[in-house]
This record gives sequence, C-alpha cells and structure tokens, in this order.
Amino acid sequence: MLDAETARVGCWLFLVSLCWGGTNPLLKSGCQGLDSVKVQGPWWKQFFAEVLYIFGQKEYWIPFVINQLGGLLFFYSLSHVELSLAVPLTNSLTFVWTALVESIFFGGKAPNQATVAGTGLVVLGVLCCINK
Repeated sequence: MLDAETARVGCWLFLVSLCWGGTNPLLKSGCQGLDSVKVQGPWWKQFFAEVLYIFGQKEYWIPFVINQLGGLLFFYSLSHVELSLAVPLTNSLTFVWTALVESIFFGGKAPNQATVAGTGLVVLGVLCCINK
C-alpha cells in the first residue's frame, strides 16, 4: 500500500512526465521554419537570428516554459524520492505522453501492436516501481 508521501511524490513525477512528454511534440512543431532563417556574416549572427526567430514564435516559447517548469518540479521531487526510482519512472512516462500527444494531436501514425504492448509494459513497470 502507498503511503501519503509516496503517492504525493508519484503525482509530482507524473505531472513532470506530462509537462515533458506533452510539450515535446509542441516544441518540435514550434521550430518549423527555423531552416529558413539565413543571415550572412559570422556564425554568431546566424545564432542570434535563430534565437530571435524561435522566441518570437509563441508556438515554441509557451511549450518551452511549461517544459522548463516540469524540470523545476522534477528537481523539487528529487529531494523526496530516490534517484533510481525518479529517473526511470519520469522518463518512461514521458515517452508514453510524447507518443500519445503526437499521435492524437499531430496526426502521427497510430501506434502498432508492439508499441501498445511496450507502452503497457512501461506502465506496468512504473506501477511495480512505485509499489516497491
């Protein structure tokens, strides 16, 4: 049975994975058009032109801020849970959220049976880790 503290930290890590996995496809789509930014001159002019382009796109910086808030929440959660539990749990659930958001909202191909089975095993593994 889960105690209240473990359940609370599990919810925080679940929220972190949602912030990270849910924003990955949004960040990818927010970068569209970056290849068209061309500036003549030294490398640093090209670099700053790309940075200005990216942060001028609200489709990029809003998910970026949410992603970074997930990072802050992750570091807060690390003070309450073992690293050996937090990292695999968060990373595996991030993969699940990324696959779901990409297939539902961005017309990605529907997951095949192997992907669904793998995702189910990831979720089962996360539940085993939490109940450890």
